[in-house]
Amino acid sequence: MTVTYAIITACSAVYSNSPEADPNVTAGRAVVGFFFIYYLFYNLAMSPLLCAYTLEILPYNLRTKGLFVSSMSVNCSLVFNQYVNPIALPALGWKYYIVYT
Repeated sequence: MTVTYAIITACSAVYSNSPEADPNVTAGRAVVGFFFIYYLFYNLAMSPLLCAYTLEILPYNLRTKGLFVSSMSVNCSLVFNQYVNPIALPALGWKYYIVYT
């Protein structure tokens, strides 16, 4: 996932820094393609493991509390990203992808 996001960042930079009269279409298409590859890996690894790993590493007496902390952390980050991404992406452009990389 890190490698694909680094490639997305690099291709976004190439596309963004190309002249408007002759944009680098190949870099733009690579960004879209690597987003699909990124989410393939994300759905294979992060979606099922987010809950399963948290429950697996905790003892029985801490599982509910640990799952609560994990779920609240994910939900707080989702709320934060919901409001920050629309502001930060136009302001920083392709450089904002470095935060996620």
